[in-house]
Amino acid sequence: MLEGPYGLAMIAATTVGFALLAIGMPIWVGRSDPRLGRACAWVMVLGLAITLGLQVLIDVPRPGSTSALLPAPPFGSFPSGHAVLVAIAIAVTFAHHRGAALCMLPLAMLVGYSRVELGHHHLVDVWAGTAIGLGLGVAAAGLTHSSRTDPWRWRWLLWPQLGLVVAATLVAYTGAFSGSNAAWLAIPGSDKVLHFLMFGALAFGTHFACRGRRWRGVPWAVALPLLGAIAEELVQATSPHRTADPIDLLADLLGLVLFWRIAERITKRERASL
Repeated sequence: MLEGPYGLAMIAATTVGFALLAIGMPIWVGRSDPRLGRACAWVMVLGLAITLGLQVLIDVPRPGSTSALLPAPPFGSFPSGHAVLVAIAIAVTFAHHRGAALCMLPLAMLVGYSRVELGHHHLVDVWAGTAIGLGLGVAAAGLTHSSRTDPWRWRWLLWPQLGLVVAATLVAYTGAFSGSNAAWLAIPGSDKVLHFLMFGALAFGTHFACRGRRWRGVPWAVALPLLGAIAEELVQATSPHRTADPIDLLADLLGLVLFWRIAERITKRERASL
């Protein structure tokens, strides 16, 4: 049990410190840039929805509360919602005022540390939440300041997609999936569906980020994520928690091609409307 001044400091960090960042920073940004402040608030709502959805779907058990004053929430451990919202606040604030974001970074790190110390999250939950939150925050700032006439403005969606991929990779390589209580993960082929959707989403964002470029007729949006998928499968062969599977690569490729086609059609439609 965490007791004494140290325990109280951790509780203060995870409550007061969290509120200063997740509530105070968007308000401060919104005073001089109302559009960005509103975008930050809305993407925080989205980040919270994604967090709760993942916590329910993946249902990784929490390590167990070490503070009787602050019991753990009744949801799964992965990812940390505190880390998601704090990372969004830091990313949006960095786009608005770099100095302010850097000054608040130590407090953000303390909030993440407190979630582990209080026994509410595993360390990987905090890292994964940070990846998701940074991706969402960068996308919010980028889309807010992008012109509506820019056919490539959806390139900012690549960042939250990368954040989700990083989060999923972290939880897979640390073996957290093996400790999940989610029954659907035991359904044959469920991992293939995840590969299809996650790499497909990468193709969508990469298409806009690369502005539809091709190399000898091969879209970068397909080739670049596919190279990453191949490298990831090779690394899996050395992991005690994962195994390489060529069927995963096939699912990756199908998702890449389908979502690239969707992105290409959106681009053509928007260009035609200009």
